[in-house]
Amino acid sequence: MNHFGYIQVLCLIVVAGLFQSCEKNKQTWEIKGTSETGSVVYLYRLIPETTLIDSAYIDHRKFSFSGENADERLEPFYLVVGDTEKPGVECMLGNGDQLKLQLRSQTLPNFSGTRVADDLNKYYAIKQQEQKQNFDLSQELTQNRLSDQDRDLTMISYREKVQDLENEKIQFLKSIVHPDLNGYLVLKELLNSGVVEKEVVDKYRSALSPEGALTNDGIKVHRISDFFEAYALSREIEILDTATIRERYNKLDEENKTSVFAKIVEQHLQNFKQE
Repeated sequence: MNHFGYIQVLCLIVVAGLFQSCEKNKQTWEIKGTSETGSVVYLYRLIPETTLIDSAYIDHRKFSFSGENADERLEPFYLVVGDTEKPGVECMLGNGDQLKLQLRSQTLPNFSGTRVADDLNKYYAIKQQEQKQNFDLSQELTQNRLSDQDRDLTMISYREKVQDLENEKIQFLKSIVHPDLNGYLVLKELLNSGVVEKEVVDKYRSALSPEGALTNDGIKVHRISDFFEAYALSREIEILDTATIRERYNKLDEENKTSVFAKIVEQHLQNFKQE
């Protein structure tokens, strides 16, 4: 074998060694959980779409999962206790994470052991406050016979509380250090806000950290803001008549018409033609 041949063999050995080293150093994530109720837990991966990836029996109130992400970014997962009516729980996991999760029947879930566990606990505390506000309003309106004036005062008080909590949530989102969690929760809360107003979109956009703005979810938030007119129309097509949709689409500027949101509207109009 000539000198060049020896070099080729040596390079192949080095490359093979690197691959083996990478495989050995690849870290999986783990979930070690407890649940006060139920007999089985289902685990869903939420990106690119909601997909059931595993299930585990609850044995002496304990269950566990393990897995691996395609890259080093955090990914969102969703856990559901199968035979209870309690809503599921979202978490964010990265390779190497060892999440400890307590699913409790009467109180909030508790996260520990990962870089974003404290932020998830704070997030669920805010979501619980939102649910309580809505429940209290429902109780007030349905169980008490209110005059028109009292009803108006109740609604004014409710809106003020909602706004205060919304501002608290924005400040919390701004405080999230990990860019993947920051981008994910900002986009999630924006889409779940139910309010299609440019002011609201820009408020959530301002909650992105500089690093969070560069994540896939952060980029989506920027696109919603940049192409807001097309986005708003795409969100409202199910409640508008076709003539109004077409009129608003025709008024979009050329930049908005290049967006993915305009494509959704175009497809809707095309489907209506075919019907």
